[in-house]
Amino acid sequence: MSTLAMDYYPISTSSQQTQWGGNSAEAQKLYSEMNDVFISIKPSEQKWVFNELEELSINASRPNWDNLGSAPLDSDTYQIAKRFILALPSSLPAPELTVDRDGEVNFDWFGSGGQIFSASLRKDGRIAFAGQISTRNRQSGLEEFNDSVPKRIVESIKTIYPR
Repeated sequence: MSTLAMDYYPISTSSQQTQWGGNSAEAQKLYSEMNDVFISIKPSEQKWVFNELEELSINASRPNWDNLGSAPLDSDTYQIAKRFILALPSSLPAPELTVDRDGEVNFDWFGSGGQIFSASLRKDGRIAFAGQISTRNRQSGLEEFNDSVPKRIVESIKTIYPR
């Protein structure tokens, strides 16, 4: 498998003007969305999350790793979890990681008011997610990871971390 490496060069913000129409709200929204897509979580947090994933891969590498009959974290799931971490937008805090009994990697975000959002990533890219955003707002569903975190998941996580 080959690795694609890219440098990040932010879009100029000096005047927020674009060739498409100047200083419009639409251009500013596009700028914000593009930066969310192209910048992953902060490098210091990313390193911490990668270290956590590496530790999990060692600890959960064999069948029954937890003495409860759990499936191991296999190399395919480990690799897609690394790609998921790289795809997380910079506007999100780093998640906490765990391994499910079925060998999937869980990404968990905990808000300050008891909110929680959890995404479980399977080796084929299926993401099962659930969140308790507020007492009246619960979300759950399935999405597909194709080297980009689905917008529905990003927006759900953002709601538990107000700016």
